[in-house]
Amino acid sequence: MRSLVLICFLFTFASCATNRLTIYSYNHVTITRVDKDDRTYFYYGDYRKSHSLPKEYILATYPGFNHVMSAVLTFQKNRQVTFINMGDGLEKIGKTDSMAILSYSDPSDFNKWWDKIQLHYDNIVQVDDALQHEKELNKYNNSKVIAIYSSDD
Repeated sequence: MRSLVLICFLFTFASCATNRLTIYSYNHVTITRVDKDDRTYFYYGDYRKSHSLPKEYILATYPGFNHVMSAVLTFQKNRQVTFINMGDGLEKIGKTDSMAILSYSDPSDFNKWWDKIQLHYDNIVQVDDALQHEKELNKYNNSKVIAIYSSDD
């Protein structure tokens, strides 16, 4: 029993990012994700080689032991990226027309949307604070969004 508790404890902390950069690209649109502890920042554009980041972004916060960051990014034909919230708080910071947040207050509405996208993941990528889980989901769903993962931890 003690070893099971230890394994769960280690898995929980191993899945928490301390400082990571991830790039998502689809159809010439790029989102840069920066993970810093219990906060994730999403920026419209590729900022791998930039020393400064824009003041407009989507912020995901998930403090505490039982909070998670989980969302679905949908790359639209009009070059906008829609974030469908599936975890704790997402917040739009600054004015940006290129990114939007959609939250379903009624679970049945979310389920209808989810059923509609099944087997149509070309422009969709699921994001998660546990990156290994994220990679497995997107591989299983055959997402066509290119994800480039890097880490300095």
